[in-house]
Amino acid sequence: MQALPPWLSRGSAVVVSALAVTVVAAGVGAADTDDGYWYFDNYDVASFHEQGIDGSGVKIAVIDTVIDPDAPFLADANITVHEPSFCVPDEEGGEPVPATITGGAASVHAHGTNVTGFLVGNGDRGPKGIAPRAEITFYSWGDNLGDEDDLNCTARGSEGMGYRADAAGALEAALADDPDIVTLSVTGSFAERSQLRDPIARAMREGVIITSAAPNDDSELGGDATSANGVVGVGSVGADGQVPTSEVLDGEELVTVHNTNEWLDVVAPGVGLTVGGGASWEAPEPRNGTSYATPITAGNVALALQANPEATPNQVLQLLIHNTGVDAPHEPVFDPTGEVGYGVVDTISLLGDDATKYEDVNPFILDGDDQSPTVEEIFGETAATGDPEPSVEASREAFPSPAAPTAEPTTEPAPTDSGNTMTVVWIAVGVVVVVAVVVPVVVVGARRRSGRQGVVR
Repeated sequence: MQALPPWLSRGSAVVVSALAVTVVAAGVGAADTDDGYWYFDNYDVASFHEQGIDGSGVKIAVIDTVIDPDAPFLADANITVHEPSFCVPDEEGGEPVPATITGGAASVHAHGTNVTGFLVGNGDRGPKGIAPRAEITFYSWGDNLGDEDDLNCTARGSEGMGYRADAAGALEAALADDPDIVTLSVTGSFAERSQLRDPIARAMREGVIITSAAPNDDSELGGDATSANGVVGVGSVGADGQVPTSEVLDGEELVTVHNTNEWLDVVAPGVGLTVGGGASWEAPEPRNGTSYATPITAGNVALALQANPEATPNQVLQLLIHNTGVDAPHEPVFDPTGEVGYGVVDTISLLGDDATKYEDVNPFILDGDDQSPTVEEIFGETAATGDPEPSVEASREAFPSPAAPTAEPTTEPAPTDSGNTMTVVWIAVGVVVVVAVVVPVVVVGARRRSGRQGVVR
């Protein structure tokens, strides 16, 4: 049988193996995504929970929109909500915007609630969490990504209502609570380009792991945190291991292109996943997007931190890039085309290796004047004087670069997630899975090139 590329996921490995030898063992086939929990079942997550590897003792800060802690899939989860939100009035005496919204249509608070569910959910009409016993603190930017002006901080600001989203304040508050991981699945046009530089530098200096959602489309742009030096930018894949494709205008012609993003570091399950929705959480539905792949990645990192109590956060990040896909452990392989980064996050591979054998260096902090924050901003001036501590990666070119996986595109329409119209398509060896769309944002700074206005969800 041919060797499997290191980026492949569990589900895609079955497909490749079948193509290689033309025979598959009885009962084995391509991943079944019908129930929306393939991300949980294919990677044997429940078996690790049964062994006590369930995120216990790990603190995760979720920075997102608003949350309904009464959602059925969050019952019994350890969640603290920071009140009020960080949608703040410009003048004293303004009414604070709440971070917690309960009752009514789930669409009002679906994004932040479902993102949290992929960390600690119980699967009751919504997500199953990767790290159900992790300690969650939720920080809201008061923006539900919808049309509710009374909740949407961006709308409040544009309508002259005197509100702004304090992105840096949310991250600073999260860091003050001493988390192990911060995960962000939404950033927005309310964040100034340099707003997050200082708190992200602090997070990197203190060894806090940050995961942030990359765009869902083929945009070269990253979100405010996604493009920052040291942050783990997360993209999405389907059960087939393929990256999404998007329809974009080339002049007057619609063309289908493979999604790429230069700030993407790893990819994780993000297609055909069960989320809560409908009226009062009574209508779960399949959804797609990097918004969900990101907490799935953060949950896996939480399991690895718990399973490797003697390892540093940097060693766990090294563990992550050495154990993508099924052919692991392996030397890190970075995809220069921006499709898969270091590969597919794989729970089984990740928890089957020892983090302490790896170098105590964050592989996502790169040296260079074009990085934001710079190494000097993170570690101080001593980092520029040849001091060997801390060491950082000079560039990604030191690693071998594979040809990225490709698929023949189709033009099937994709479902939309929240009020935008980008069509995204997934291909799985003859099986088509549709993927969600994106929300406009402005980026903070470049990790691999200077930031501009872009999209992330």
